[in-house]
Amino acid sequence: LMKDVTTRFPCPVCEGTGKAMNKKKKVIEDCDECGGKGDTTKKLHGLFAEALFPEEDYESILLTKGEEEDLYTKGKQGVFSQMYGGNEATLMDRFSISKETALEATDRWMRRYPGIKKAQQKITNAFQSMRQPDGFGKRVYWHDPQEYVESMLGFRRYFTLENSIAKALFDLAEKPPKAWEGIKIKVTRRDREQWATGAVRSALFGAAFGIQGCNVRAATNHVIQSTGAQITKNLQRRLWELQPCGISEFNLIPLNIHDEVHAPCLPHMAPKITEVVNECVEFYKPIVPLLSMAWGEKLNSWADK
Repeated sequence: LMKDVTTRFPCPVCEGTGKAMNKKKKVIEDCDECGGKGDTTKKLHGLFAEALFPEEDYESILLTKGEEEDLYTKGKQGVFSQMYGGNEATLMDRFSISKETALEATDRWMRRYPGIKKAQQKITNAFQSMRQPDGFGKRVYWHDPQEYVESMLGFRRYFTLENSIAKALFDLAEKPPKAWEGIKIKVTRRDREQWATGAVRSALFGAAFGIQGCNVRAATNHVIQSTGAQITKNLQRRLWELQPCGISEFNLIPLNIHDEVHAPCLPHMAPKITEVVNECVEFYKPIVPLLSMAWGEKLNSWADK
């Protein structure tokens, strides 16, 4: 029995190894990485850097943090660009890599975490009003886009104006005025010549596609950023409730900066503030299961966080 207890096996839910209580069934009791529950402690930025730099392993990537060739920070930049609607072109521009390398990195990331791909595709399908099923340069078809997107807490961001402008540009490009047909002027473009009417139609479609791309990125951003903003602002409101009403000295002065909350306070208030923070996090966990907040006490300044 003792021999079976100390035998190590690959964990079925992560990349760690686990201590098995049953050698034949390989039931994981205590995984080095996740405790047998899949809750790894690896950092998201390092994981994306693995996809971006497949020749490096996770541990070596972490060791580059703060160095001249900081692969960890590049992973952080890359994962943010992907989460907020960027694509292989974003990676190419940001890291000066080839299109092939960028596509391979994106493919590795999406295959490893298919849920991210599914969530992004859902947003794209909802706001991709113009589509070219036959490929680039072929006919463009209109699909009525979704009017708004909601955060995980139900806050809506409307795209009524953007959608109406894109539709107006599409309609004009699809059916230009007949007077345009009489303009017999050729325009030289980068890869071909076009009649003036065709060139204007291409420009109109291009403008409409540009708006559509902005809508997709903004909608993707909203689901993440708006949810985080609502949570931190609600926490700030809860902390303000610890301040006595009326004329009184400040026990605490909560401050919300982007995705952070600071609460300068009198020393005796620190335990109560931490209690409110923990209660707020637990309140939102049914909606955002992996939610956590790194909270520190007795910091001399913001720089110590």
